[in-house]
Amino acid sequence: MNFDELMQFVKDSVEIIVDKSAELYKSAEEKTKKVARTTKLQTEIAVEKTTLRRLYREIGEKYYNLHKDDPEEALATLCSDVTATLDRIDEKQEEIDRLKEELCPSDDEEDDDDYDFVVEIFTEEADVEEEPEADESGVFEETAVDAEAEEAGEDSDDDEDE
Repeated sequence: MNFDELMQFVKDSVEIIVDKSAELYKSAEEKTKKVARTTKLQTEIAVEKTTLRRLYREIGEKYYNLHKDDPEEALATLCSDVTATLDRIDEKQEEIDRLKEELCPSDDEEDDDDYDFVVEIFTEEADVEEEPEADESGVFEETAVDAEAEEAGEDSDDDEDE
């Protein structure tokens, strides 16, 4: 092979490399755009699902408030469950109010501040006593796949309710 043939071979090889590099760049660019668009759409879907959950919750609350005394047969059990849950919440809130009154009698003008201070002290003591040693090996265990699986589980729960 003489020098001219070698130079031609090198030029041809460089052209092939440049052409292949350009094709690879275009392919990577197209895939990157598709991945970015997919990610954007998934984010938009997540936002829409959050809105949908809020709307379903509002519909449920409105239905319950309008029909709790005489719900349709298909929703009677759920309405009675809501009523029972609200009753349990009220009972617990009454107990909190009673305990708060015992901790800080109402004749003191700084009730809420005193109560918050007492709760803060007890909470700090409980945190110090019960705080397990930090295990940093599991810090990165939760993955996007876990979050997606969890969300899929929530979505299937929503579907069952319908």
